[in-house]
Amino acid sequence: HGKARKKVVQDVLDLTDLDAGRATVIFGDIGLAELLARVAEAAGTTAARSGTAIRLHVPPGLRVRSDRQRLETIVGEIVDNACRFT
Repeated sequence: HGKARKKVVQDVLDLTDLDAGRATVIFGDIGLAELLARVAEAAGTTAARSGTAIRLHVPPGLRVRSDRQRLETIVGEIVDNACRFT
């Protein structure tokens, strides 16, 4: 639980920095299929433990403009929570 608490504190600090304009956001063109495949792979162990299957259905070539690291972190947290609490 200590690791989870530390992560929550860090997330709150990151949000505070973003809100105050102190955080650096690096926008770039991101292929969603690749990003989501990395997230699904990273969540594979958690999904397997809960008996959850992760299936991706992403149109090829679908792209967004965002901060890659932050987007991957956000989507990863959502997928991880879904796997743990499904």
